[in-house]
Amino acid sequence: MTQMVASYVILRVEKGRLEHFEEGLDKAIAREREGVDVATRMEAHLDGEDFGIILEEINPKKLVGDTTYQQWQWQVTPKSPGPHRLVLTVSPLAQVKDIIGGDITAETPFGTPFRDHKDIDVSRNWPYFFREQMPQWSNILIGAITGAALTLIVQAFRDRKKKRRLGIPPPQSPEW
Repeated sequence: MTQMVASYVILRVEKGRLEHFEEGLDKAIAREREGVDVATRMEAHLDGEDFGIILEEINPKKLVGDTTYQQWQWQVTPKSPGPHRLVLTVSPLAQVKDIIGGDITAETPFGTPFRDHKDIDVSRNWPYFFREQMPQWSNILIGAITGAALTLIVQAFRDRKKKRRLGIPPPQSPEW
């Protein structure tokens, strides 16, 4: 990944083995695990420090059928270069019904959530660096040069004033 360049992370969850599970993905990182709790209703979250992460879905909770997979998609933008880690959590959900009315009133995680991570080395985006960071450095440089020039002018003025007090005549212009 590159600093300040958006990429997509796609998670697909299936209950069984589907033929076209990886179809349409640029790069699949398959994480097949035995004993992962997959329910009819699942919730997924993607987290990472120093990333801008936007879920491109309305709701992180989705239904997973027996004959199709469910997909979550995040837009991920690393904010700084260096090693970073993305953490994925997928939890099966149970629906809790109201005993009196029979309506579904809540959902709660059950079983063991599936957690996985991916270590990512984010490279520096040099055009971004020069566009966003260099104006700050150039302002510092201009301030330092201006400060040095003012110091030299003040010092020259003090030296001239000191020479007048001591009675040293100013240098004569050469006659040609």
